[in-house]
Amino acid sequence: MMANQYQKEFQSFKKRMGKFSFWFNSLDDKRQWDLLFLWKKHKWNNSFEIDNTSSLKKFLHRKMKSPKYWVSTQKIREQKLNNLIN
Repeated sequence: MMANQYQKEFQSFKKRMGKFSFWFNSLDDKRQWDLLFLWKKHKWNNSFEIDNTSSLKKFLHRKMKSPKYWVSTQKIREQKLNNLIN
């Protein structure tokens, strides 16, 4: 039951990637799931603040620059080409 809910949340999160989708799809599955749970934690922590400004775009931009979520340009290019071919 709970796994199904997380799977739906993951699919929803994946759809919200926008211009970050190629970078996100270049990550391995574990790092994609880690990113989802980090985003959930970030939103939860910011929900108690008065201004409550939790922007997914800003969050992803910061994570994209971090060493853990860094992806080579070559890998992102390959992902874009695979997307065009398929």
